[in-house]
Amino acid sequence: MYKLKRILYATILISLGLALLASLPYYHTKIYHFNKSEPFSGDQFYNPYSNLSNSWLKANFHAHSKLFLGLTNGENTEDEMKKKYQSLNFDIASLSNYNSITEESRKDSSFTVYEHGMNLGFTHQLVFNSDKSTYFDFPLFQNLSQKQMTINELKDSGSLIALAHPDFKWGYNLEDYNYLKNYDLMEVVSVRKKSLNHWDAALSAGKVVWGIGNDDSHDTTDSHCGVVWNKINTNDINNDTILRRLQMGTSYFVKGWQGIDMLELKEMKVSNDTLKLLLSSEADSITLISDSGKTVKTATNSSSIEYIIDSTNTYVRAEAFISRPWNTYTKLYFNPVIRVDSNNILEEKVQFKVDVLNTFLYCLLLLLVDAMLIALMVLVIKKWKRTLNT
Repeated sequence: MYKLKRILYATILISLGLALLASLPYYHTKIYHFNKSEPFSGDQFYNPYSNLSNSWLKANFHAHSKLFLGLTNGENTEDEMKKKYQSLNFDIASLSNYNSITEESRKDSSFTVYEHGMNLGFTHQLVFNSDKSTYFDFPLFQNLSQKQMTINELKDSGSLIALAHPDFKWGYNLEDYNYLKNYDLMEVVSVRKKSLNHWDAALSAGKVVWGIGNDDSHDTTDSHCGVVWNKINTNDINNDTILRRLQMGTSYFVKGWQGIDMLELKEMKVSNDTLKLLLSSEADSITLISDSGKTVKTATNSSSIEYIIDSTNTYVRAEAFISRPWNTYTKLYFNPVIRVDSNNILEEKVQFKVDVLNTFLYCLLLLLVDAMLIALMVLVIKKWKRTLNT
């Protein structure tokens, strides 16, 4: 009986100690003043596909090799992951290990990407083209200010930030997109999760965020590799070129099988208020989607679609679907045409104003919680000593 009590007290004490340790990063919290975003507006349109070439690169930016003795669920070496994607004819296959820029990606022409995030809610980000990684995070819950603070810390002049699998677990909620800024991309589709409603929420809030799709592979099996990939309109495997294409939205992403392209985008044009999309061959269906994810037009058994953009449409994006018995289906997701006042769509990094009073009150509340944890630890230690003396 006394032995069980001792084990119980030890377990409680360790749990309280871990909770106290996990609270320490939260003292860095800054509570921000947020301004709600406004939907896109203007009498012009920004079309990310206005000047296409015939060259497309195939890329995966999210894959994991074995790291920390396999604790991150990676099952293969960096070299094995690289060879797998080479066998699937990928031009770019980045290893985005957790909080780590791999030596493999530094050595070759692969894009340097790492996945940031060590927290229970899986609020993760993909950081493109950064010189170094960081381990700092809020390990338990994250409020809106903490999510924004993390993005701000990761963002620098040469990097792009993507929200990783935002609808997975408790990463982001739809209301966040009315306020979050300083990110550039969103991982809309992966083997792990589809987040189309999150993408439409951000676009409906007037956020210029381009979609990407990745395997998020943790091994070399066919069910994890070559399932979701990006097509980037260039033949230049150069970091600056790839960054620029991603930044301008001149790419699209595909859900399919073995990295096999069954369709490609030939052109997308906007003339006056009319959008015209042409594919390389016939699709089962082409769907146009606008604000709040509403379908505005569908074409079936066609390689093209045409739509007069309504005055209420702040953006229009397209999806194309084609099915084959050997791979179930392939689906292409294109970046949106958006309403703008000018074609300068690149945003400067937003500087957020800190709410000093609420930041102080937050830290004071955290201090009170930690004081309660310490008091409980002292109580448990006293009871534990009693059992040891009996």
